[in-house]
Amino acid sequence: MSALKKLLYKLLHPGGKAAVLLTICGAAASAAVFLLDADGAAAYLLYLISAYALAVICAYSARLLVKLKKLIMSVEPGRRYFEDIAFRRKAALYVSCGINSLYALFKMAAALIYKSIWWGAVAMYYLILSQIYFWLIKCMKQSKSIENEIYEERIYRLCGCSIFLLSAALSVVTICMVDYGMAQSYPGVMIFAAAAYTFHSAAVAVMNVLRSARYNSPILSASVNVNLVRAIVSMFSLQTAMTARFASDGGGSFMSVAAGGALAGMGVLAIAIVMIVKSSSRIRKLLILDREGESCDQTYR
Repeated sequence: MSALKKLLYKLLHPGGKAAVLLTICGAAASAAVFLLDADGAAAYLLYLISAYALAVICAYSARLLVKLKKLIMSVEPGRRYFEDIAFRRKAALYVSCGINSLYALFKMAAALIYKSIWWGAVAMYYLILSQIYFWLIKCMKQSKSIENEIYEERIYRLCGCSIFLLSAALSVVTICMVDYGMAQSYPGVMIFAAAAYTFHSAAVAVMNVLRSARYNSPILSASVNVNLVRAIVSMFSLQTAMTARFASDGGGSFMSVAAGGALAGMGVLAIAIVMIVKSSSRIRKLLILDREGESCDQTYR
């Protein structure tokens, strides 16, 4: 190992006590920047401390994740999770359903507490997504056969139709926001919870899209698309909240919300159309194969 690599390793792995101290200092520096509205040299110094603390935390987190993976692999369910792609996808579907349901309840609670029509509308959106997740989990338990392949493709198409309706609802919500200014900012630290959920949704969606070629199940593929829709809507929701809280230019805010809503609506609509067209084509092919198989059986008899 070269001298530079040794130096970088020591900087990123200063020891357990030093890492804890750096974490506390980094959190304090970040709080100081926002609470004291620091600027100039002091702000740059605080940002530098926060960045270094974050780098150390990431380095230690990577090591902990490797150890955690080895621990999980030591038991049968954990080993199956990492080695069986279908099992991992099914487990991820349960996790996504749970997280989405909790976030829907979080939005609903915010709507009741702050008497916000906007958050109530967004909560209903996520409740509908949760129902789609529950539906996919229920349908996923069906056994494999040619008839069930057609059944899964029809479920995939129905998910596409549901997403199509969600895209229409999203367009209505966007129009209401632009025309009537319904979007509201998150009070206090709630915006950080929304940001964490958004980044989690985006990360899960990107990873699932990259791995989707491995799945040989229309239901699992539908869950990938639902995760992608969830991420798109979460990003749009966070964008409107950030704009309402921090933007000072009314015209710029109007254009930002309108552009974000248009992009989100077109993205969700494109996903729905692709799902409906692909599933309809596959269903026709499966039905033709099924009829040809029945004809062969009758001829043999």
